[in-house]
Formats: sequence, C-alpha cells, structure tokens
Amino acid sequence: MPEFMTVIQVATMLQVSADTVRNWIKTAKLRKVKAGGRTLIERSEVEAFLIRSTSQAAPYVKEVA
Repeated sequence: MPEFMTVIQVATMLQVSADTVRNWIKTAKLRKVKAGGRTLIERSEVEAFLIRSTSQAAPYVKEVA
C-alpha cells in the first residue's frame, strides 16, 4: 500500500520550504495526488524525484594543474 506525505512533511524531510515543494509540483518536477482537498505526494515519488535530481546535478570538479 502506498505511503503518502503532505507538502509540509516532504519539505521537512528535504529541508526546504513548503513553497519550494509547491513550486516543484507546479513545474511538474514532483507529482501530486489530491485527496479530500489535500495535496499529497507518494513517498516513492519523493524518492524517484531525489534520484532524478541528484543524477542531473553535475559534480563540481576542480582541475589540478
């Protein structure tokens, strides 16, 4: 059975603001489900989002001469 989280729970888990999570939802970077007027995010979606985000981030590498 899927586990769902609120925007606040996701924000707390990722140490970002709730507005940032809402922005990710608005820009379709994070998928949501509406249930009873509440915005919920499936935990597996948060995990997939983290994997997508970290795989796209280019690591900073300083060249040594």
